[in-house]
Amino acid sequence: MMGSKTNLRNEQLAKRKQLSASYREQAERVMLEKLVLLPEYQTAEMIFCYIGMEDELNTWHFIERFWQDGKQVCVPRVISRDQMEIRELHKGTILERSAFGVLEPTTTSPLVSSEQIHLVLVPCVTANLAGDRLGYGGGFYDRFLKNSQAYTVLCLWQKMIYSAIPVEEHDMKVDKVITE
Repeated sequence: MMGSKTNLRNEQLAKRKQLSASYREQAERVMLEKLVLLPEYQTAEMIFCYIGMEDELNTWHFIERFWQDGKQVCVPRVISRDQMEIRELHKGTILERSAFGVLEPTTTSPLVSSEQIHLVLVPCVTANLAGDRLGYGGGFYDRFLKNSQAYTVLCLWQKMIYSAIPVEEHDMKVDKVITE
């Protein structure tokens, strides 16, 4: 199973690099508009979102919209090989690059507990419309989601949807998959 996940991850990451910037941006605008119409978004006060890097979803547009809509935003900070913590993100938050090259808040940003989070925007390499996802292999989100009551959403370009996601016992499904 691990080998098939690794192969699929590599294939999909290569495929993602081929998506044009104009396609990505247009699709992301549509996905964001669909996301903000969800009742779970409307009622959410605290949204846990990742900061997209390189050819991932540009979540800055999403974060800006969340702030505009009066939502509180928190983001992950990796603290060890198998552990992440969640920290508040505000317009003036100081960010630093992690060992993985991801922008993260410093330890001066307030910690957020999973109970405070109402909606999670989950990252992935690929997923299917049933909510099975293939992440980056670290298991950070599977561990987090196992103990979270928050509504989970995954935004993914339609061209990156893959029906046959290899699923293992520890893999957590998301509640909603949004494409353009």
